[in-house]
Amino acid sequence: MRRYSTEEMRYIISLAEKIGASEAARICSVPVNTINSWLFYARRAKKNDAEKYTVEQKYEIVRYAQEYGTHAASQDNGVSEYTLSKWRREFENGDHHGYRVVKRKRLGFYLNRNVFKRRLKKLGIKQKDLAAMVGRDVMTISAYANGSRSMKPAIAEKIAAILQVEFKDLVSK
Repeated sequence: MRRYSTEEMRYIISLAEKIGASEAARICSVPVNTINSWLFYARRAKKNDAEKYTVEQKYEIVRYAQEYGTHAASQDNGVSEYTLSKWRREFENGDHHGYRVVKRKRLGFYLNRNVFKRRLKKLGIKQKDLAAMVGRDVMTISAYANGSRSMKPAIAEKIAAILQVEFKDLVSK
């Protein structure tokens, strides 16, 4: 069994955190189970490091992540993205008195089911055909149709154009 230097291990761990263990294993010719064990111990070490931060420091790092992105905040502050998302949820839920982070609103639209189904029936289009036209999976279109998933404005506009209906009539926030 080959022994890896500390620098090699750190590089492979950082690569695995970015692109996944299996892809890093393929690129670096290292067994996946080896990378997974390194990741396990690296995360445990980061968890122990994360406990060293005060609430004020966590708050500042979470605010930094909101402004510059989770990945940048993770790299700049030496905290894993998982830890940052955990801290963000704590502040969003108000777990730390006096510190509050506002949840980000996601921009998404939901289909007006009645209009959607009427237009599909009138035009004789099946969800399978619509999925092919839009470039999405049938299950995704089904999720849009039953309201369990929101969609980006660009997708909603494509669907509205295909169904020959006004955008505002097809979607709701």
